[in-house]
Amino acid sequence: MRSRALPVFGLTLLVLSTGGCNLFAARYYNARGFGYYNRGDYDRAIADFNQAIKLNPAFAEAYTNRGLVEDIRGDYDHAIADHDQAIRLKPRLALAFNNRGMVFLHKRDYDTAITDFNQALTLTPNDAIAHSNRAIAYYRKRDYDQAIRDGDFAIRIDPGMATAWNNRCLVYLDQGNYEKAIADCTEAIRLRPTNDESYLSRGLAYSRKGDIETARIDFDHVQRQGSSEANRKRAEVLARQLDSGEKGTH
Repeated sequence: MRSRALPVFGLTLLVLSTGGCNLFAARYYNARGFGYYNRGDYDRAIADFNQAIKLNPAFAEAYTNRGLVEDIRGDYDHAIADHDQAIRLKPRLALAFNNRGMVFLHKRDYDTAITDFNQALTLTPNDAIAHSNRAIAYYRKRDYDQAIRDGDFAIRIDPGMATAWNNRCLVYLDQGNYEKAIADCTEAIRLRPTNDESYLSRGLAYSRKGDIETARIDFDHVQRQGSSEANRKRAEVLARQLDSGEKGTH
């Protein structure tokens, strides 16, 4: 009798909880879509986020996740629209403010980006990612002191965050503080050895302080093992500049 009763109980729950099953399925598609996003499979990521939203049109996280992919693809208007919708559905979703801030950062609207990062940090003051992202916005505005403060804070909160070390390296590089730039990029590389940006920035720092041979090692590394054709070409250009006696530009 017990072996027969269990399936019936399960079927009863399924019938009574169709809406709940849709919510569960939406969470599944959202999670799988985020996995595809992390692996760079953006078509499948978009398809899964679309399905999550179809199953649960009030799923704020699925909207902001879809916005991440649209941002990467350069579809900034749709990305902003998705982050806007996420914020309408869940006004205290700090992640959506942070993600929308990144779209404005990519659009070079640094003041609006900072406004969004500020809102994200009002909601989650110890968010290392938002601090590190705001550091880049201040860096792009050449407000180096504020960029350093945000970078310092991000690293204190999460010393294992390679991006925060890399971002602060960029500020030191622009300031001409090459020893600190090299130290920060070296730590970023230790934490994430596949980070092309850190090798390129460290190579520039070595080049500008006159250590041409060590700079060449970093540029050669990206030419051989760079994660994208664009980065490999950039490393090739920087290596040629070493041969011509130029210091290179970031």
